[in-house]
Amino acid sequence: MREQSVGLSEINNAVNSIDQGTQQNAAMVEQSTAARHTLAREAAGLKALLARFSIDRSKPPTEAARSERRQTVESDVREMRGKIVYAFGGAAAPAATSWEEFETVGSLRAQQPLHRLAP
Repeated sequence: MREQSVGLSEINNAVNSIDQGTQQNAAMVEQSTAARHTLAREAAGLKALLARFSIDRSKPPTEAARSERRQTVESDVREMRGKIVYAFGGAAAPAATSWEEFETVGSLRAQQPLHRLAP
């Protein structure tokens, strides 16, 4: 009788373990399904947003559009350079003509104490 009781207890533990694994799997499936639905809604929203824009790909950009885009980029670069110069106290970096010269200037500056870096 004792052996049957121990055997039934082991079977009960095994069934409980299987049940727990099944419940965990079911919870993961629910989470995956919810995530899939969320992603589908977000994808549909992005598709709707993108539908607002129309791009005529049959015509190449005009020279005026390319020039305007180039000027915008150049002015952005000038603005960023000005901010960097201002951030370093108005001291512009020396004009380097090659990477070798840049590395030489960098190594010389690295050898100087920080309070002596200003030109």
